[in-house]
Amino acid sequence: MLALLASFLLGSTTAANAAYPANWESWYTITVNKIPYAYYSEKHELKNGKHYFLNQVWKKEGDFINEEQVGVVAAKDAELSQLFFNFHSNYRATETTVDGAVKDQLVTVRVKRGNQDLPTLRKPMPKNSFFSIFFPVWLSKQLPSMKKGKSLSYLTIFEDNLDAGFSPVNGRVELAKPDEFAIKHKAHKLIVTNSSMKSTWWVDDNGSSIKIDNPQQATVVERVTRAQAESFLK
Repeated sequence: MLALLASFLLGSTTAANAAYPANWESWYTITVNKIPYAYYSEKHELKNGKHYFLNQVWKKEGDFINEEQVGVVAAKDAELSQLFFNFHSNYRATETTVDGAVKDQLVTVRVKRGNQDLPTLRKPMPKNSFFSIFFPVWLSKQLPSMKKGKSLSYLTIFEDNLDAGFSPVNGRVELAKPDEFAIKHKAHKLIVTNSSMKSTWWVDDNGSSIKIDNPQQATVVERVTRAQAESFLK
């Protein structure tokens, strides 16, 4: 499934959508306590009436650089109906693959870790909930009508959350007063809370982040060029 997602995202497209860009890509670095930890990319394509979204992460853990990918496909409808997702990671010699598909508001998840197939999970997927990596696309639909000081609630499912059994997580997003950074970068400043974890986001009109500050985890995410990202851990 991941290969399918990548082929759509990396291929050319002539699809057009006045409400949302058909094709975009952003690159980021992540520091923890100001120490380089990871870099990642986000890619979006709109094709054949569907949103294709791919997130790839390279993170330094010990003496290794481990890679993770998450892909999501959703319908181009008013509800942004989620269709399926794939999560793939390599941690040293252990490979984990997660495939999830949604039908009739039920998400079926199949997990393989190493050579072992774990029991298939089936969970209700609440209406208007979405897979977490799809947050920028969902957010882009909300930004035009958001009011300062007013928050919106949402439900999201983390694609790698095996321990929680892929149960939805409550979140809230609030449009904050623009600060100097927001004004300089023509960004929307947001307060985003997942469960009890609160962070500040600066995003563009696509919902794509320019900077994320998570003081509880001493983590800062910054948008950079692809060249800067790929040299970040060297």
